Amino acid sequence: MGKNVTSAENVVAHRALMVVAAVAAAVAVAASFSWALPCAGVLELANGNAVPMRCAWTQRAVVLLGAVLVCAAIGAAVTGKGGSWAVGLLAVAMIAVTFDTVAGIGVCKSEMACWTMAAWVRGCAAVALVAAAASAVAPLTRKQVR
Repeated sequence: MGKNVTSAENVVAHRALMVVAAVAAAVAVAASFSWALPCAGVLELANGNAVPMRCAWTQRAVVLLGAVLVCAAIGAAVTGKGGSWAVGLLAVAMIAVTFDTVAGIGVCKSEMACWTMAAWVRGCAAVALVAAAASAVAPLTRKQVR
């Protein structure tokens, strides 16, 4: 006879995966502030005013989404249930915001320093997304005790 997987093991796996997602989001935020900074330049408008480049706005959105993702993942880890879908959607939003689309802000068109920030954010958000998906699917793939 094989070993039956108990509900306590599901909770432990869920908590561990949510911690992984929280750490990945925290690394993405930390990267955008330290080793993968966005461009420091500004755009000069026709009227003489200057505004930050789009990558600076992307960084702000990443910080906001990353902070909410960390809170959602920690909340899910503490309670031991739920939260996988919220964490997954926030991770998708973090990835989407780095692209120049309807759903995102994007980074500079030519290869600049902000491309490194976008790569770090996309990679860390992908790790959080995989952890959230694994947490959501894991209970469905295990034997249930009756």
